[in-house]
Amino acid sequence: MITSAFITILALVALYWKFGAKFRQLVLGYDIAVDITVTTVFIIMFAGTISGMMTAILSGLIVSLLLLAGKYLGTSRTAHYSINDGLTWTVKHGLIWKLFNAPTNRSTNHAGTTV
Repeated sequence: MITSAFITILALVALYWKFGAKFRQLVLGYDIAVDITVTTVFIIMFAGTISGMMTAILSGLIVSLLLLAGKYLGTSRTAHYSINDGLTWTVKHGLIWKLFNAPTNRSTNHAGTTV
């Protein structure tokens, strides 16, 4: 049961990484809708036996935890629509982006050397 849940999630993660960065950011931006949709699809797909339902629920739990970690660590993107501006995107950077793109307090002179 646990093995089949992890194999199912492994297949889903492989599909997730095949798409581009914008798609991955959109998935993380709409994590609640994706979580509910994926868990519902798993429940429908594995319905029929108790072990199938437990596999679906465990797979849904693993998806929830992966989306939570991805939203905290990665970059997410959500769309907003207004009459004046039209469709705009809001990008929220996670912990990994903040760690590796943190501004430094070092300054450089005109020659390009660090002061």
